[in-house]
Amino acid sequence: MFIGLTLVGSLQIINRHGLHLPIWNLEQLLPHIFIILTFFGIGLMYRDRATLALEILPSVLPPGIRRPFKVFLWLVTIAFLALIAYASIGVILFQIEINAVTNMS
Repeated sequence: MFIGLTLVGSLQIINRHGLHLPIWNLEQLLPHIFIILTFFGIGLMYRDRATLALEILPSVLPPGIRRPFKVFLWLVTIAFLALIAYASIGVILFQIEINAVTNMS
């Protein structure tokens, strides 16, 4: 998937800037490939019980501080997700209020 994303992106850049002939709707394909790649990566991380680089700091903390630190990280993550959900609901309600439609009706 990453190689496909790289090839499609390179093809679009070469055609748009080198040949001045952008390929129709190719730019809209790139975000979809990226999303698929992200979801595959999340699944692989979960399967291998891997995490991001945040595990470096807890591993060097004294054992008595590790648990409160991890709880703090979870609370910050939950607060961030709640903020994103709140903002998303606000955007959706605004779009409903102004009767927003796409250009495809």
